[in-house]
Amino acid sequence: QINVSKYRFSENWPHTSQGVELGVNLGILLRANLFNDLIGLYAAGFIGPHYITSAPERQAKGILFSDNVFAGINIKILHNTYLDARLGLRHISNAGSKAPNAGINNFIISAGFLVNLKEN
Repeated sequence: QINVSKYRFSENWPHTSQGVELGVNLGILLRANLFNDLIGLYAAGFIGPHYITSAPERQAKGILFSDNVFAGINIKILHNTYLDARLGLRHISNAGSKAPNAGINNFIISAGFLVNLKEN
């Protein structure tokens, strides 16, 4: 994944800075389809190495690890198209390899559409 972030260097810092994050996550997704595939519920957990070009004062830039947990729902709206909504938590830190390492936490709300290109 590639992310572009905006942040303040510290809580009292008036200006925002921008950074880039590059990374790969591996994980597991558990899914249950309900009502003849009209609704799908899922939970997922991912972890992986990332590199950030800059960070707030609480976290050293460079190589770190991203931990993610999500829960979501897919609702069928057309023959092969689903509305997807999910909530998640993400924590990134460098596992104590470099100071500072207070980590960065994100609460994530995401929505979008999924299209199944393969016919059943």
